[in-house]
Amino acid sequence: MYSKTIMPYSLMILFFLTACTSDSLDFNIQYNTINALKKGDRLVCNDAPIGLVKKIVYRDDGKFLVTVSVDRAHAHLPTSTSQFFIATDPADDQKRVIEMLHDKDGAPIKAWQTIAGTTALEGSLRKLQDKFEKEMSKFNDQLSQLWEEILKVPDSQQLKKFEAEIDRILKELETLSDKARKKLETEIIPNMLKQFQELRKQFEGKGHDEELDAIENKLKKISTLQQAKTNRSYRSCPA
Repeated sequence: MYSKTIMPYSLMILFFLTACTSDSLDFNIQYNTINALKKGDRLVCNDAPIGLVKKIVYRDDGKFLVTVSVDRAHAHLPTSTSQFFIATDPADDQKRVIEMLHDKDGAPIKAWQTIAGTTALEGSLRKLQDKFEKEMSKFNDQLSQLWEEILKVPDSQQLKKFEAEIDRILKELETLSDKARKKLETEIIPNMLKQFQELRKQFEGKGHDEELDAIENKLKKISTLQQAKTNRSYRSCPA
């Protein structure tokens, strides 16, 4: 009787130890289409492999359930707010990869949890936004450095550099995420407007009125476009 009682407990302990020592994190991603994705294709983050596609199931509701297996060393990376989209494998254009855009703010994904995948278009847009957010912080530092240079040697070349940075913001404004737009609105634009007023004083009476007017018009355009974006965001919020 003792041996019959102990056997189920032994199996339970064995199962527990096996689960705890698993060398991967497995979970599911749901997609509407999989674009020729296959079992064995890679899961990558910043172009570095962190796992692979373990299984693909076509469900009765017309959706695909893709099981991925993440290496234990990278199991902390996938979060509930990370994005997973299917793209061409940069190492082999005949294959596909699932690209993960890591977001540290989300909760860690648990074993066998099912999450929604994103489209390639959404993923590409998010990559552009993330890239611009990083560039935005770098740009703010560069702007401060450029401002110091302008004050030391106020000439037309420095004005052109200042205008070029404004042009870059105008070009990228439409692709900004809410986070980057907030930084632009609360930090960068007020800082640039303040610097511009100082700039006018530095160049006053030196024959640069036309260049200064052009810069001022572009700064006003940024403020107007930014305000319009903000208003549209407010109107799109649910009541």
